[in-house]
Amino acid sequence: MHIPILPVGISGTDKIHGISWLWKRPHIVINIGKPFYLPQPDGRLTKLQREALADLMMKEIAALLPPEYQGVYAKHGD
Repeated sequence: MHIPILPVGISGTDKIHGISWLWKRPHIVINIGKPFYLPQPDGRLTKLQREALADLMMKEIAALLPPEYQGVYAKHGD
């Protein structure tokens, strides 16, 4: 089954604390990326392959976020 994955990056929600956001609303940004597909596996995936696919998805999401939200998925010249 070849199903598209739609990456969505949401930033600014960390500024919401308690109910104070009702008076001063934080700036929240939602970025929607282009759909992408994961490579089709040949048979059962190994743990290493599953981790690589998870990293691929996380990199797609990180690309939609400001640098301070990208963590280990920030681009470092690759």
